[in-house]
Amino acid sequence: MSSDRRRKGESYSHEWNRFVAWSNATGRTSLPASPEDAAAYLEDRAKAGARASTIRVSAAAITYNHRDSGLDEPLRHDVVRTVLDELKHNEPPSPIRAMALDLDCYIAIRKTAYEPRHGRGGRMERVDTAHRRGALDIAMIGLMRDARLRAGEAADLTWGDVEQYGDGTGWAGVGDTGHRLLSPDTMKLLLTIRQDAGNGEPVLGLRPNQIASRIGAAARQAGLGNGYSGDSPRLGMLRDLETLGVLLLGAQIPGSKP
Repeated sequence: MSSDRRRKGESYSHEWNRFVAWSNATGRTSLPASPEDAAAYLEDRAKAGARASTIRVSAAAITYNHRDSGLDEPLRHDVVRTVLDELKHNEPPSPIRAMALDLDCYIAIRKTAYEPRHGRGGRMERVDTAHRRGALDIAMIGLMRDARLRAGEAADLTWGDVEQYGDGTGWAGVGDTGHRLLSPDTMKLLLTIRQDAGNGEPVLGLRPNQIASRIGAAARQAGLGNGYSGDSPRLGMLRDLETLGVLLLGAQIPGSKP
């Protein structure tokens, strides 16, 4: 398995660890897991109030680890597909359908992020202002993609929630959901914008609506059009993971490109 696929697979470590802990606590085997046990776990997550989208990520983590170990994938069985179908049908539709900001979109944004833009008064940005704004935008989107963050989660993140490993990778601690792996590239971008900020200060210093607005503006500047918002980086990463072969078992990404 390539290092890129391994890095992306590791982003599911929290969901996989939850399944392992559940299996140990209930006297079941996590690897290999039986289809019946996998279905029971997903149903337990649903009963505990987890969103259907979160449960699908848990399902993808189970599939990823079985596939990586060369084992049969329990989630391919009808008993598990039935559970996932019921969750999908029972999930209320999202009122806002965000476009998925996938890797190709992110690359396009990075190519144009530092270009000066016209401000509200019609005046063109100074070059240094455009550079600071662009650096924050691409660091923000890279962080939100790697850690699969919604705008509210990204707004709440402080520098004390971020740590770098010796190999250049890092992690972001997101509430009570555990650590999310960050790539070396994202860590470099984050360190560029940190400057002298203390651990208690917010990483982005933006409200959720400001994050959504900046993502939309960056996408338009890159020629991607409208429809990109605060949930777009997270959806884009899920799309990329699916493309790499991490089975999401019918999970639909609202508003994603065909």
